[in-house]
Amino acid sequence: MIVYGQRSKLIKTELIHEPCPNCGKNFTVQMNVFQRYAHIFWIPFFPTGKTGVSQCSSCGQVVKYAYMSDALKAGYENVKRSANTPIWMFSGLGLVAIIAIAVSINDSQKSSATSGYVLNPKAGDVVQIKLDSVYTLLKLTSVDKDSIHFVTNQYQTTDDSQIDDLSEKPYDTQVLAMAKTKLIELNKKGDIINIDR
Repeated sequence: MIVYGQRSKLIKTELIHEPCPNCGKNFTVQMNVFQRYAHIFWIPFFPTGKTGVSQCSSCGQVVKYAYMSDALKAGYENVKRSANTPIWMFSGLGLVAIIAIAVSINDSQKSSATSGYVLNPKAGDVVQIKLDSVYTLLKLTSVDKDSIHFVTNQYQTTDDSQIDDLSEKPYDTQVLAMAKTKLIELNKKGDIINIDR
């Protein structure tokens, strides 16, 4: 299975005035300009250069750029100057940019929601928190005017990408308390990863 590579696409064809080097006829040489591009899973990411071939409509001779005479190369360069790279050849980069923007917006909304939940905690909230070098969960059991009461998850992880897996693990039965201001302080330090409500 080919995951990445290069392909070419014909982007311009034009008759040139040079005579065919094989049969000598004028106005029979067609110059073809191909745009090469890099792809991943057949999605074009960016152009990598142009190349060309000439073909005589009279005798059918095809000449690659490397084997063209100086006169044919000059004709190719003239056609190449007016051959614009299609925008769709950047579609992979555009897709990556859209995904990056979507992730950024999602993270921003998640961060905004978490900050709102920190200011107004409710019983049942599950706080994803970093404690020193490990991550765990706190489940809020009750909230009063100045403090929150919670139980801690019995498991911890050192990998923040696995913190969601802890939600299925059991919690301690001992209820602990923390000032609401401490929760706000932990959020400002970046130790609160997320709050699920």
